Amino acid sequence: MKRMIIILLLYSFYSNSLNAQVTYNFPESAVYDNQNNRYLISNTGNGNIIARDMNGNLSYFNQGGSTSIRGITISNNKLFAAGDEGILVYDLTTGQKTNTYAIAGAIFPNDITADASGNIYVSDNQAHKIFKWTASNQQTTTFVTMDTTDEPNGIYCDQVNNRLIVVFWSVNSPIEAVDLTSGAITSIITTNLSYLDGITRDNTGNFYISSSGTNAVYKYDPNFIIEPILVSSGYNGPADIFYDNTNNVLVIPNMGANTVEFRLMPYINIVRPNGGEIWRIGSTQTIQWASRDVTDVKLIYSTDNGYNWITIISSIDASIGSYQWLIPDPPSASCIVIILDKSDPTIKDQSDFLFGIELQPVVTVVKPDGGEVWDIGSSQVIQWTSTNVSDVTIEYSTNNGTNWIEIVNKTNASVGTYQWTIPNTPSTNCLVKIFNFNEAAIKDQSDNVFKIQVPVSVEDESIDHNFYLAQNYPNPFNPSTTISYTIPTPPPAPPLSKGRDMGGVVTLKVYDILGREVATLVNEYQLPGKYNVEFRIENSELSCGVYLYRLITGNFSSARKMIFMK
Repeated sequence: MKRMIIILLLYSFYSNSLNAQVTYNFPESAVYDNQNNRYLISNTGNGNIIARDMNGNLSYFNQGGSTSIRGITISNNKLFAAGDEGILVYDLTTGQKTNTYAIAGAIFPNDITADASGNIYVSDNQAHKIFKWTASNQQTTTFVTMDTTDEPNGIYCDQVNNRLIVVFWSVNSPIEAVDLTSGAITSIITTNLSYLDGITRDNTGNFYISSSGTNAVYKYDPNFIIEPILVSSGYNGPADIFYDNTNNVLVIPNMGANTVEFRLMPYINIVRPNGGEIWRIGSTQTIQWASRDVTDVKLIYSTDNGYNWITIISSIDASIGSYQWLIPDPPSASCIVIILDKSDPTIKDQSDFLFGIELQPVVTVVKPDGGEVWDIGSSQVIQWTSTNVSDVTIEYSTNNGTNWIEIVNKTNASVGTYQWTIPNTPSTNCLVKIFNFNEAAIKDQSDNVFKIQVPVSVEDESIDHNFYLAQNYPNPFNPSTTISYTIPTPPPAPPLSKGRDMGGVVTLKVYDILGREVATLVNEYQLPGKYNVEFRIENSELSCGVYLYRLITGNFSSARKMIFMK
């Protein structure tokens, strides 16, 4: 037992000694290895590359593989490094060096970055050049030659804008852009900072720059317009910083102190809407987000892919993480939501992809809408209007809506009419219902019952003992429509009594949806019979929309809706 304890103690001492040996030696550059969920840090003091897991444990990714390594970057599941030997390539899984590409004309290969095509760019502040390794032919060439007074240092590939962003090792360091296609150099700004070393960017486009002149790290907005914000200070040579967008961590190699800081950064992450959602006007939808170290947020949205912005709410507690949004007009397929930190608008996030706002689907039955008398076997037109509906189902009821019988399962909603042969189901309590084929809750039905009857005989056909106001036809209409109505013939008088004449003064007027009279079509004494009156709108004297027409004679009054469309 005593021997076993001694062995265990020796093993523990040996293990701790090995861990103690994994130390930073002038840490220069860092990257996040998403594939293996770890950070890799280059050490220019001894050429070692150290791996740090998410619990802070250090191990060697590659030890003694080069005399000096500076910038590192990951591309196509490989680690690329800039060092005295040129461009070094490592297997991301094993850590073994697999290739070395010499750089002709290089003196001090420093920082390194990669574009979306896998091409590698290396800055050299002593050769005053930027070199390019082309992935397709694996050849290294001089990409840009700068003035002999320029010392390009930190370098970042801004793929969205097809450029490299370069910071310089000088007093009042400039920040310049290099076009990825032509190599043309343009000035972005001249800073009041000195000896800029590293540059990186977060997932909202903000740039971070380290300065050895002030031993601090600063944040710039995506366009370098606003004065830089001090992120942190007190370092001893902050080198090639790296922003881990997966975990929102800013990695700062503190070269002179042989330490690396993993700084948790404030962030906002939109969960919903994040692209592809279709939200209907008038509905209430939940905007969701996650955040860290943010007190209050502002919510804005765009319906034109970000050209113009509208405030949803100017301030809300970020910790709530959600907001109930009543979806407004107008409809659009190019919508984006942005959530910003109220105190620092550069901390923000937006929907990854476009989402849509659409009109509420609507179906409105126009005919039959109540009062119609349709003979069995006759062909009648069912009419409707619809918005944002592809197909409809049509049903009818003979018992005032208790039970429903299918007329047609699916028909094109945009047609707006359906020719129906009236079935042998006589009833005075008929209704028609039309609903969205894909969403049955979107529906409408006749406002009042209509009648299906056995056809009257020829002898009786000319005799009508009931007032009747028919649905106008066509409906919708432009520019004219016909309104039909019946003044009834009185039933036969009882024996020994005088006959009755049901004629009288008849008025037929048209009103807009607000109840304002817009036309008088009839205002005269009329005898019993069937009448047809034309209503015509000329020269756009009335706007399109819903109108009412009302027939009044004696104690009888009836009204119907009609639709004028341009």
